[in-house]
Amino acid sequence: MAKSTRTTGARKVSAAPRSRARSATPPVKRNRKRKNRWPAIRRTLLFGLVLALLIWLCNDRRFEIRQVRVDGLRTVGLKEIITLAKVKMGGNLFVTALVDHRDITRRIEKAEPAVESAAIRIHPPKTLVVRIQERTPYAQIRINGGPLLLVDASGIPYRQITARAPSLPALVVPSTTVVPELGKKIDQRLTNPLGTAFSVLNLLTHGDYFVPLKLREIRVQGDLYTSVYMTDRPVIRLGLPGDYPLKIKTAAVAIEGDPVRAQNAEYVDVTLPSKPAIKMKVVAPKPL
Repeated sequence: MAKSTRTTGARKVSAAPRSRARSATPPVKRNRKRKNRWPAIRRTLLFGLVLALLIWLCNDRRFEIRQVRVDGLRTVGLKEIITLAKVKMGGNLFVTALVDHRDITRRIEKAEPAVESAAIRIHPPKTLVVRIQERTPYAQIRINGGPLLLVDASGIPYRQITARAPSLPALVVPSTTVVPELGKKIDQRLTNPLGTAFSVLNLLTHGDYFVPLKLREIRVQGDLYTSVYMTDRPVIRLGLPGDYPLKIKTAAVAIEGDPVRAQNAEYVDVTLPSKPAIKMKVVAPKPL
């Protein structure tokens, strides 16, 4: 009996062997170089050495504070700074400089208006150095009937004095002016006497109109009418606030244009910059 055979309508397509498909694309060779780990190890060792050195410095008793030195003092007392610093004697020098320096400098700067800035330095093995930068006097504020104050170039009054300093220009303001607080910057707007006087002072000092050392005082009245007094020049009447640079330049031209006439003048009025007026002094005749 003949065997029956089963036929299919579609011819069976034999799949290509996997080995052939893989062999069609060549394998990618990977770079398997060994990584150089020495830089990371070196950094770790260096960090460990630094940390160990820092721990040793902060715990070794050879670096205990035995002396506090203060540099930069001119007028502020040494005992005052030592008292304000409140440095713990016997404490570690490096710990104090790293951790407590901010508290020390803030206490000094806040309590003493004459100190512009304070800083901490170390002088191993046992000395902590407090570096002081004092304020430099720029002018003196004279409140009629009130105190006499020194002020620096930034406009911060920092000390009350009993007698007028002859080498510093004076800002004379009315007795109704509020006495500024020491260590606090004054209001330098032209809406108050102190701000008006300070603005004029800056123009005279930093400009090339007059020699600053010849300036004696700047007087501002209650209505902010301003006059400038110089040692060897006539009084300059600037009037109310406004156009100060132009007024001062006009006064300089008027004075230096005729030195002989200006030397004998009582005042130069530049309240109207376009029409400066020079009034001559009235000299009484000598008795026969």
